[in-house]
Amino acid sequence: KPDMDPGAPPPSQVAGKLLWPTSARNISQGYSITHRGLDIANGSQPPIFAAHSGTVEFAGKSGDWGNTILIRGDDGLVTRYSHNAENYVKAGERVEAGDTIAKVGNTGRVRGTTGLHLDFRVYKNGIAVNPVRKLMAD
Repeated sequence: KPDMDPGAPPPSQVAGKLLWPTSARNISQGYSITHRGLDIANGSQPPIFAAHSGTVEFAGKSGDWGNTILIRGDDGLVTRYSHNAENYVKAGERVEAGDTIAKVGNTGRVRGTTGLHLDFRVYKNGIAVNPVRKLMAD
C-alpha cells in the first residue's frame, strides 16, 4: 500500500462515524433516489481512505463500477468505493480507518462529465443509506 499523499489533509481531521474517504471534498453528484451514493470528484487522483475499520469483502473489477472495493466494517456497515484507478487491498485483508486502500480514477462506466471521481456508497443491512448521514465534517 502506498503512503498517504503528503499534501492531503489527514483523515483524522474528520469527526463522526465514518471518515471522509479522500482528500477531495468536491461532490459532483449527491445522494438521490436515482444515485445511491456520493460522487467525489478530483482530477489529481488522490488516495482513497478506508472510511472505517473492517475486513475487505471484495476488491477487483465489478462491471460498470470498474475497480471496486467493499469493506464490511466492525460496526456492521458496508462501504463501497468504485471507479478506482488502482486498488491497493485484497479480499480478506483487515484495514483500519484512514488506511490508504485505492486511488481515485474513472474505471468502469463513467457517465457525463463526472471524470475522475470516487463513487462512495454506504449500506446498512444490505440497504443503501445516505453517506452524508454517516460522514460528519469537522
